[in-house]
Amino acid sequence: MFNRRCYSLFIAIGCAVLLLFSWQAVTAGDALPPDTFAGSCSAWTPVNDGAFGMDSGGNYADEEGFEVVVFNDQLYVGMEADNDYGARLWRTKAGVRVPTGQADWEEVAADANGWPFGNAVITQNDHIDSLAVFQGVLYASTANRGTTKYGTLIYSSTTGAPLSWTQVISAGFGDVNNVNFKDMVTFTVGATEWLCGGTANDVTGAEVWCTQDGAQWEQKNASGFGVISNALIASTDVFSGRLYVGVASEVISGSVWRTDDLATWTQVFTSTDRHRVEIVAPSDGYLTIAAGAYDGRHGAVPLRLYRSATGDPGTWEEVGAVIGDNPHNTRTIVDGATVYNGALYLATMNTVSGAEVWRTTDGATWTQQNASGFGSTETFAAELVPFNGYLYAWTSNYTTGQRVYRTACPICQTRTITGGGRFNFDGVGASITLTAGLPEAITVCVRPDAPPTAQTTTLPVARAYHLAAAPATATFTADVTLRYTTEELAASDIVTDTSVYLARWTGSAWEACPEADRARDVASRTVTCRNVTTFSTWAIAGEEGAPTHVRTLAARPVVRLWIGALLLVLACIAVCKWAGNRRPQISHE
Repeated sequence: MFNRRCYSLFIAIGCAVLLLFSWQAVTAGDALPPDTFAGSCSAWTPVNDGAFGMDSGGNYADEEGFEVVVFNDQLYVGMEADNDYGARLWRTKAGVRVPTGQADWEEVAADANGWPFGNAVITQNDHIDSLAVFQGVLYASTANRGTTKYGTLIYSSTTGAPLSWTQVISAGFGDVNNVNFKDMVTFTVGATEWLCGGTANDVTGAEVWCTQDGAQWEQKNASGFGVISNALIASTDVFSGRLYVGVASEVISGSVWRTDDLATWTQVFTSTDRHRVEIVAPSDGYLTIAAGAYDGRHGAVPLRLYRSATGDPGTWEEVGAVIGDNPHNTRTIVDGATVYNGALYLATMNTVSGAEVWRTTDGATWTQQNASGFGSTETFAAELVPFNGYLYAWTSNYTTGQRVYRTACPICQTRTITGGGRFNFDGVGASITLTAGLPEAITVCVRPDAPPTAQTTTLPVARAYHLAAAPATATFTADVTLRYTTEELAASDIVTDTSVYLARWTGSAWEACPEADRARDVASRTVTCRNVTTFSTWAIAGEEGAPTHVRTLAARPVVRLWIGALLLVLACIAVCKWAGNRRPQISHE
């Protein structure tokens, strides 16, 4: 039998595991931690030149941004340059965690002649149509220009670097009428992993093509799902073990189809009055879709959003009415939505005021998170992607050219102050102990893996906290304690972890906590600064630390945490068995 010491040890381990999972919720998963809320986003900042400086007489008409992906710690954005250039693929340069301007980007699709992927037929590779990472390889599909029909092409690269690309299909999968290949996604059937996407084909109908190895591709649906006018697969996604595709048709209503085995397809949604349906994103146990105009730039019907917990026919409920209340929000686009810091973000195409970015944490209440058009009514569309703790928008603008914008939207937690002592903010990994003064409330916000300034080189942990007291005029003295993970510290390049301390952002520089007020608890992975009288932005700092490596906590499976917990339990069992075999010791205390 376990003795009392073992029982206490198990309790301690259980608490540690719960604490570990509580903090993990801040940095992984698509749901907000309990008792937290999504904080206000910072202003959207442009981080490249218009059209990446590819100026061909200043005419950017009909040139757009297509699809985004993160591969090997670099952000990629697919581009339609003008007809002299064709498809272009830009990425952040190696080591650039937070791009701030054009110098932080490089183009990787053109060959020595300037031809996209080495193809002299520019109109065949008119623009990047889809980007995806599959089995450690980056894939890029291209689309034809206008009415030209040379067939879509797909290229792959193990590095994403210039001159590293290999063509992996014949044009249009053998049918030049397949002029697009959109929204590639990874889908698993049994033990087999597939890369799938959808074509545009106005002759025989849209087609779903998939591959297990990137070399051999197979069609997985009846063309057009049996109806030729189902001519475009607009988007894809995976939800609850099934692959969903959104279908567009200029003739009949838009629809959604799904499969769980790539052999049998079921139509699960049909729009009554919209010609295009996009798969928005899975979030918080629901799949959201968007029904809108076939061409959002000229459509006259407002966007309609629906969601379902099962994806079954007849289960779709309309949400986001506030978005559709504006008749100029006509639709969204591929990659126009993403889950970031526990909330679902959606970018709409708006024909009058410019692209709008909306956010929801419950699927029902939506709030706009940008100035319409990012300050320009000509910016009509945006694709969204998280990268190193920030949210990026890859936008289209026929006047200034495509731009990339960046914002940071934190996770926050508020505590009402009823007296002195310790107040825990477990949802964001902080605690505050009031030793003097009593503000009415305290709010702590965290931006996971996102420093408040670009390319910070003196902070080992990029995550930043913002502390605020209410009222703002409240006077107090407090001990501030912030939590970190072992992965963050290991990835920080800090020279010695004995130098870890807290630092406060003054508005122009980082101010270190005085040495006499510093404390650190290695066992609980916390750092404290005592006798704090001013709240602002704080971070965990260290001497000669430089966050040159990207933290990928969200991509690390929670399974690894369970393995760690299991090892702790096994160790405890071993200790307890050892203790049980020893002669009991009599305490004289």
